[in-house]
Amino acid sequence: KLSAGEAINGFGDVIVNPVYTAQLGKIFLEFAQTGLPSGILHIGCDEVASKHELLVRFASLFGFNPDLVRKAKIADHSFLAKRPKNTSLAVRLLSRYGMKVPSLQEGLEAFKQDFLARDTE
Repeated sequence: KLSAGEAINGFGDVIVNPVYTAQLGKIFLEFAQTGLPSGILHIGCDEVASKHELLVRFASLFGFNPDLVRKAKIADHSFLAKRPKNTSLAVRLLSRYGMKVPSLQEGLEAFKQDFLARDTE
């Protein structure tokens, strides 16, 4: 829609710390090579952002007008399943195991690079 100049909604009240799947794969590979810790390990990026902020950053990165990303509230939309407002994860243990916490900006840029590369393959 953004490429057509159409507006989209992004929830300003839903907080995430997403990780690009390529970054996640590298972490899994590193753990597989060095030995996985026991227990639960949260993997997310180094900063939290609202879904609105994330879409604005995507729009800017891809050269679209970020003003086309409208801020919405999750309560104004109906979903079959209830959705939490904060799905961010505590990622401190990654550092404790000697891992670099993935960067949100690096993840966005890697996604763009991979997305654009698919057109040349």
